[in-house]
Amino acid sequence: MKKHLFLPFLFVALISSAQQNVKFEEKNFENDKQGYTHAVTYLDSGEVLYKMGPTRYNEAIPYFLEAEKFNPNNDQLNYLIGLCMLSKHSPDKTTALTYLQTAYKINPKVTPDIHYQLGRAYHVNMQWEDAKQEYNAYLKSAGVDKDRVADTKKKIEECDNGEELTQNPIKNIVITDAGENVNTQYPEYGAEVTPDQSEIIFTSRRPNNTEKRDVAPVDGLYLENVYMSLNQGGTWGTATNMGPTVNTTGQDALAGISADAQTLYIYHGNDGGDIYESHLHGNNWSTPTLLNGKINTHHEQSVSLAPDNKTLYFSSDRPGGYGGSDIYVSVADANGVWGDAKNLGPVVNTKYNEGQMSIQSDGLTMYFSSEGHNSMGGYDIFKTSKNDSGKWTTPVNVGYPINGPDDDIFYSISSDGKHAYFSSIRKGGYGDQDIYMVSYVYPKRIPRRTLVHGVITDSATHQPIAATVEVVDNKKDSIVANVVSDPSTGKYEVSLRDEVNYGVAVKANGYLFSSLNLDLSDTNNYHKDIVENFVLQPLKVNSSVVLNNIFFDFNKSVLRDESKAELDRVVGMLKDSPTIKIKISGYCDSVGTVPYNEALSIARAKSVVTYLTKNGISVKRLTYKGYGKTHYAASNSTDEGRQKNRRVEFEIVEMKNKK
Repeated sequence: MKKHLFLPFLFVALISSAQQNVKFEEKNFENDKQGYTHAVTYLDSGEVLYKMGPTRYNEAIPYFLEAEKFNPNNDQLNYLIGLCMLSKHSPDKTTALTYLQTAYKINPKVTPDIHYQLGRAYHVNMQWEDAKQEYNAYLKSAGVDKDRVADTKKKIEECDNGEELTQNPIKNIVITDAGENVNTQYPEYGAEVTPDQSEIIFTSRRPNNTEKRDVAPVDGLYLENVYMSLNQGGTWGTATNMGPTVNTTGQDALAGISADAQTLYIYHGNDGGDIYESHLHGNNWSTPTLLNGKINTHHEQSVSLAPDNKTLYFSSDRPGGYGGSDIYVSVADANGVWGDAKNLGPVVNTKYNEGQMSIQSDGLTMYFSSEGHNSMGGYDIFKTSKNDSGKWTTPVNVGYPINGPDDDIFYSISSDGKHAYFSSIRKGGYGDQDIYMVSYVYPKRIPRRTLVHGVITDSATHQPIAATVEVVDNKKDSIVANVVSDPSTGKYEVSLRDEVNYGVAVKANGYLFSSLNLDLSDTNNYHKDIVENFVLQPLKVNSSVVLNNIFFDFNKSVLRDESKAELDRVVGMLKDSPTIKIKISGYCDSVGTVPYNEALSIARAKSVVTYLTKNGISVKRLTYKGYGKTHYAASNSTDEGRQKNRRVEFEIVEMKNKK
């Protein structure tokens, strides 16, 4: 007769002072042999999966529960159900407590780690004091190994953190499930929303009907695939697989998306796990190619590209880190090749795992997930910022109820700052990891963002152009975004936070750059959506452009510091095209006398010439003229119109072909 011992180290004991332990032995079920046979069949199936290791515990639960229906008074079976319900992919870990309590009630010595597992069960139920009591009871028991002691002490700290965080919950937020069109009974995670919030792209481990999908041997779950869903009037539509161009027959997960939504970063599970990139051309994604440079060396799984398109943050378990997976940064060279990876250091990284980072539109604020710091259990989401000296600040837990006692990961904020998306396993979800949306009831809690978008075309052919859109913080003279328009459509998108005066420059080979001043510093005049189309002129004689980011104080001809980025673009263009000669023209508005405005416009044009010559441009290539209050670009009846009339232009007056 087969005896079900479940685990080699388990004790089997009967105690008269507690509920009687009923073993799975035929003699105990003489009155229902058919039911016993049925239950043992399920028990055997559950044991097979259980013995395959923790990654298969969740699959064993339904079989054990069928056996438990027949015999609910077995200490070991209740223990195993509770243990399996605490496994990584269990849809409701909180239910484990009931079964572990039953196992302990039947037999307090059911297993040497019963107090540890009870601690975990109280922990996920956020019963902090009960959890700490069980953890401490476990530490007092005999035969606890060194690693388990360290783990238990960490969990006690997590309970302390959880107690503090839940007593001070985040206010003015609403957390909702992304819905049945996105989430399933299978894991969904890693969601990224496009800047215009028209699409959500994410990873799912659901079965795929469009191609043969196997399960991963390590955990028995379906392989990862990348999916997308369209926004349909504020509701996400039915998610669809992104197809064989993005997905392969192996593990494929969304690792990140560029700020302009033109580049997808895909994790492919080959070679230990590497990052690939795919580019959008019209409505089609290119076949992913291995990310160049020094990114892929070991197991790299998630990335976040800063808005400047030159700084890449990523997670890696490469040697030399602080423990587990760390966050690194790499900067691209002039050819776009990623350079040496630099660890973000011990302020951000811990001896535990860090990853799933998201750098924000300011290029300075990062959200990431970590098992360390003051986590309240599993992965928590943290926020850190780069200060004026370039150092990362001490990470701050974003708080409860975004974070809970289980894994909370992949936090990303929408372009308008009103929503954030993250993944979590929560009671009432669709099963396993779901994608949740955080709605900020008062958006001023986080900086608002403006979506700037449009089309870039050729002035002569009106055809779309693949151009670079560079956005500079005029005050700091620093690049905050660098995106490329779609070569098939000319479309571009960039999300910018408010409270900043921006200079926008659009550049393409063979064309004059075009500039725009975008002043979002007036928070009382907030526009969440701005359409700006650019028409670029080919480099040829008589082509001209307004330098919209040249600034002078009122009635002054001295260049303000905010003008530097724009003037440096002119310097760069002239150095790249050494045969070009240009004329600088200054203009004024209608305020003031004709002689005064003419003199002022000449002085302003001369200031520009002086800057160019001081930065290596020969004076022989430059002429200038002041036109005073003539050649108006806009009406003088408004402040905005007068501002447009106070401008500086340059025109190509001579250009020789290179020999």
